[in-house]
Amino acid sequence: MTHTANIRKQMSQTKLQIQNILQWTDQQYADFQYEQGVIYIQELCGAPDAVSMADHLIRHSEIWSWWRLMWYKRDLTFLEESTTLFRGEHSIYYKEITHCTSVVKYFPHQELLEESYHSMMHSLIKEKVK
Repeated sequence: MTHTANIRKQMSQTKLQIQNILQWTDQQYADFQYEQGVIYIQELCGAPDAVSMADHLIRHSEIWSWWRLMWYKRDLTFLEESTTLFRGEHSIYYKEITHCTSVVKYFPHQELLEESYHSMMHSLIKEKVK
């Protein structure tokens, strides 16, 4: 098994553990993860001033791959802490620890942002030329 395949398997198992604790479906988990990602990207870009950059990043697959990996790290933190919580506290704490403005701050690599910026500029120039 490759390193990447091993990480994907671990991420999948962790996701299932989170869903079991929170009693969430795949759709609830995915929707929450996506919503927080969109908010994060908008905050990162300084929305509303950089709306086109945020819109472009939201469509950039590498950003979402990076986001899922950072989410996995947050999920691991949640699992470590979840054993000390009462049943009714799990959902509140999970939303707190995974919220884009939580104390745990992650930032994409500069290269990824630069690549996204160049890709966006190329798309904009292409649109203007048409």
